[in-house]
Amino acid sequence: MNCNIFLSETEWKILFIKNFKKSKIPNITPNIKECVIWIAKLGGFLARKNDKNPGITHIWRGLKKFCDILEGAALAKVMGNI
Repeated sequence: MNCNIFLSETEWKILFIKNFKKSKIPNITPNIKECVIWIAKLGGFLARKNDKNPGITHIWRGLKKFCDILEGAALAKVMGNI
């Protein structure tokens, strides 16, 4: 299932850029599992090959950080229009 039920297109693209440090964004929408792992990585989850699924602590910390990133992106957009 793709992440559009959880994140807007802009949000998942910002999340992709933050995690992969690439300006070239894929055309295919990622699935929910990928996005949850990306968010958990923002919260300190290492996502190593043999790691289990991220826990609530990493997801919560990642969501808090992701909200700050989204707020910064919104402010940057507003400041660019002044």
